[in-house]
Amino acid sequence: MIANHDWSMRAGPAGKDCCHNAELIGPLGPGSTIPVPYDFDFSGFVDAPYATPPDQLHISSVRERVYRGYCMDNAQVLAVARQMRDARPQMMAAITSTPGLDPATASRAISFLDGFFADIATDDAVNTKLLRRCVN
Repeated sequence: MIANHDWSMRAGPAGKDCCHNAELIGPLGPGSTIPVPYDFDFSGFVDAPYATPPDQLHISSVRERVYRGYCMDNAQVLAVARQMRDARPQMMAAITSTPGLDPATASRAISFLDGFFADIATDDAVNTKLLRRCVN
């Protein structure tokens, strides 16, 4: 959604078993562990002027989205995409109602998220634009 390429659930920094720019909260196990990513300055949503994409993704801008999910989770991805579509009005309202946020910045943020919602507009779109790129 926010094109954050500066985090990973697959690998962590030296000395950690998991997670680059994310922490696992709760007991380990399916459905009980919550990943909490942080450090979003290299995301397309923030679009910091110094942000550059990782070379291994072969993209030219941090504003490009790359789906890197596991294929075994495809059924859950479709369900979550439906939840995200349902929550869109609340997400957009959170942006427009943020105190002190410059209206032009809010407009750019909403425009950026519109691209994500186009990618997940239907289950067919999710299959075509995301899940065909899943990782085995």
